[in-house]
Amino acid sequence: MTHISVRTATASDPETGKNQMLILFNVDDKGTISFDFIFTGFLVSTFLRSCGLISQLGPTLPKKHTKSATYQHCKFSCVQPKPSISKNRAELFKINVISSKTPVESPINIFEDIYFFHINYENLWLTVASTENHEIATTFEFLYKFIGVFCSYFGSFSESIIKTHFLIVYQLLDEMIDFGYIQNMEFENLSLYISSDKNKQLISPAELQNATSQTTAAITWRSNNIVYKKNQAFIDIIEFCNLLVSSKGTTIKSSIDGRVLMKSYLSGMPECKLGLNDTAARANIAGSDHVLDESTNPIDFQFHQCVRLSQFTQNKSISFIPPDGQFELMRYHIRNIKQVPFTVYPIIPKISISTETFDLQITIKSNFNPKFSADNVKINIPIPKNTTGCSTSVGLSGRAKYSPENNSIIWTINRFSGSSEHSLKATIKLSKTENSATWIRPPISVNFKISTIALSGLFIKFLNIQDAENYKTVKWIRYMTNSGVYEVRCKRIYYF
Repeated sequence: MTHISVRTATASDPETGKNQMLILFNVDDKGTISFDFIFTGFLVSTFLRSCGLISQLGPTLPKKHTKSATYQHCKFSCVQPKPSISKNRAELFKINVISSKTPVESPINIFEDIYFFHINYENLWLTVASTENHEIATTFEFLYKFIGVFCSYFGSFSESIIKTHFLIVYQLLDEMIDFGYIQNMEFENLSLYISSDKNKQLISPAELQNATSQTTAAITWRSNNIVYKKNQAFIDIIEFCNLLVSSKGTTIKSSIDGRVLMKSYLSGMPECKLGLNDTAARANIAGSDHVLDESTNPIDFQFHQCVRLSQFTQNKSISFIPPDGQFELMRYHIRNIKQVPFTVYPIIPKISISTETFDLQITIKSNFNPKFSADNVKINIPIPKNTTGCSTSVGLSGRAKYSPENNSIIWTINRFSGSSEHSLKATIKLSKTENSATWIRPPISVNFKISTIALSGLFIKFLNIQDAENYKTVKWIRYMTNSGVYEVRCKRIYYF
């Protein structure tokens, strides 16, 4: 059995000097769970006792405190742990990670035979500490889900949010983790009986019973009494194109990361069925001229829990009962794409230590359909650090400016049509230097946004929505492609 105790502490970042909060999920195998917090050096359990919120028998909320919490009577199923255990682990993590002079990049570390899994979010350190090597994916999924729930409740998640809404935070933790088990991490479900609205009245026993039934129902992500005057469904397919090109012009790696977002404003319990055409996407995969083996599918999918995976496995259809409001229906990852949206051709000469000026030329070509266009295309071209001046010429191809603080030329093209190309010429003036070391140029980076298309070729063939009342639904579908990490390496410039 996995059990988790929660503890927070503050520490100063050695670089910024700002206070950072640590939330430590302390995993043990003793059969109990405790929510034991520390804010700026004192136990929250002691703070609660001083406010009359808990008794010696366990944390209990009296009726006079339940108006803002929407609870008539709430008893937390936990006992106080030994403070030294989680305090020692918190100190161990602060010394080795938070207060470390050198940044700790790995999210998984071992200190004194204790495993620490951590993420950093808005000056908050969320950490799971355990003497056993737990399932890594599940651990980090819990941490990110934990942040998502609080962001949904309060709009953000920070130390001030925790202090201001501590009573609600305490209740949410008790609902999310029950007797050491991760029980309920769905905002739609938690919001049925824990409200962040301070003016909300106490929920009735009938409403509380309905919320309890919903918690244990087969479909925990949606209530069965939702009603809209106008039923609508919005779907966005958003893709991020990643590319890394070597200095020799060959592609090192390329991929597309896609997300299908849905806003559901539908009454009742609608059955949705979505059909995707991934034929074009498969044709855009390098090596797809050969017959694809389904067991080594180059397109990876990840679905929301509402999707029935068995049907997708059988016939590739996506059937689901959607949560209410906005959610991420699925993600996908496509590797080794054939056609990239932009190709960059840099012409940059080698220069010597005595060089005072040199010319460079950058040509960028779009490879997508001419009936589409990219917006706000921005090319960042690094130049030597000893640059004293720079003159650029782009003609009608947007505008370019020298950014001395970034040691780069920033070239912006507001509208870039498909199957077209633009060029930039620049003259760089250098100061004399005695440094003969090799300067390794940072890569040229490209940022862009292409509306109305998904670069992979993936598109929605149909979206069927059925409900017992057979109401009409207005459906909206939008496609968009953005740049991810899109970089082109250049040859080194030698000072010899």
